[in-house]
Amino acid sequence: MYFNNPKKPENAPKTYYMDEVMKCSKKKNILEARQDSPFQSIDESMAKFKSRSSLKQYSPLKPIKRGIKLWERCNSVTGYTYDMNIYAGKDLNTDRKTLGERVVLQLCSTIRNPDVTLAFDRFFTSVNLIDNINFPALGTCISTRRNMPKFGSGAKLAKESEFLQNRNGTLATRWQDSKEVIVLSNCHLPDITTVERTQRKWEEKKKTECPLLLLPIIKKIRGGVALPDQKVISERTFTKK
Repeated sequence: MYFNNPKKPENAPKTYYMDEVMKCSKKKNILEARQDSPFQSIDESMAKFKSRSSLKQYSPLKPIKRGIKLWERCNSVTGYTYDMNIYAGKDLNTDRKTLGERVVLQLCSTIRNPDVTLAFDRFFTSVNLIDNINFPALGTCISTRRNMPKFGSGAKLAKESEFLQNRNGTLATRWQDSKEVIVLSNCHLPDITTVERTQRKWEEKKKTECPLLLLPIIKKIRGGVALPDQKVISERTFTKK
C-alpha cells in the first residue's frame, strides 16, 4: 500500500511516503478534534520501529528506545496530542536557529488559541526562542546557551534565587535545589514563594524559598508528552516471536 506516488522524486524528503497520510491524520483527527488547552508542553517521543530505515533513532532515556522520533505538542494535564512532526535528520536550511527552536516554532504554528502557555525542557529552550515566540512560554535551560545572562560567580547558591532580565522582557532565574536549576520565561515576574522540600529520604520536609515561576513547571505544565508515552507502554500488546 502506498500513500503517495511510488516514484519518489530526487529531491523529496525522507518522509515523502508518509507526508500525505500525516497531513490528513493531523487535520481530521488531531487539529480539529479538540480546543487548545491553556497549558501545553513540547517534547520528543518515540514510535516503536524495528525494521531498517534512515529515520530510525536511538533514545536511551525513553520507554521505547529504538524507533521513529516524533516531536509532539500535548495537553499538559491529559497528555492529548495536538500536533506532531517526524524527525527526519539534519536539516540544511536552519535559518540560523537551533533544532529545538525550529521544532517549537513549527509546532506552535498550528495553535488556534493565543492564550496557550507553553513549557519545554532545556533541549529546546534558548534566549532567542523565549524572546521571539508569540506565546507565553517558559522552560529549563543550560547555562552555556548563546546570549544567556551572566549570573553571579562564586560558590553555588545556598537555597537562594537570583533573577536577571534582558531588554526584551525575558526573565532568567537560577535556583539551587539538589542541583542548579535555570529557567527562562517571558510571562513571569521575579516573585518568591515558599515550598516544602526534602533533601534526604529520612529527613522531614522543610520550608524553603523558591521562584514563583517554577511552580507551573512542577504542578501544571510538567508531564504532557510523558503521559501518552506511559499509556503506550501500559497498553502494549506482546506477541510470540
